[in-house]
Amino acid sequence: MGNGFPDGDFHIIDVESGECAVLLTDGEHPRIALGAVTADASALWYLDTGPGPRGEPVGLLVSRYEDFRGRWALGETVSGQVRADLLGEGRVFEKNVDVVGVGSGRAARWRAEQEAIFVEDRPGEMLGVYHLKADRAGPNDVFVLTDEEDPPSYHGRSPHRRWRLE
Repeated sequence: MGNGFPDGDFHIIDVESGECAVLLTDGEHPRIALGAVTADASALWYLDTGPGPRGEPVGLLVSRYEDFRGRWALGETVSGQVRADLLGEGRVFEKNVDVVGVGSGRAARWRAEQEAIFVEDRPGEMLGVYHLKADRAGPNDVFVLTDEEDPPSYHGRSPHRRWRLE
């Protein structure tokens, strides 16, 4: 178990919805969403514990899915503004999470403990997801980094922040 994650492949399951983090590849750029727990590569993740450029453990959460563009890891997206329209009414989250190329400088190192997933080198920043209405246009799930003590809310909704790894 590296950084609190299981060895080998596992699902990242949202405890509240029972759905797991999946890699969607139906557009120009893959993105992360919640979906059914399946044995499909797009629903499986592993912790990359290989050595980094200075010999340190990498600690990236990498999707088992791989295509001609390479491998995909969880990381921060370029800007919260990118997601403002998804949440409507100008709500902007500065720390959105999506999939990025494994070699990207935005790929984050992660650790897990007690149903929470944290950014390794930034204590208190944990992975959350807003599970939005399925009848709205655009992605229904917005992954964010939230403050452990004071998570942001959206129309009275708090992000789901409890994860089961199996």
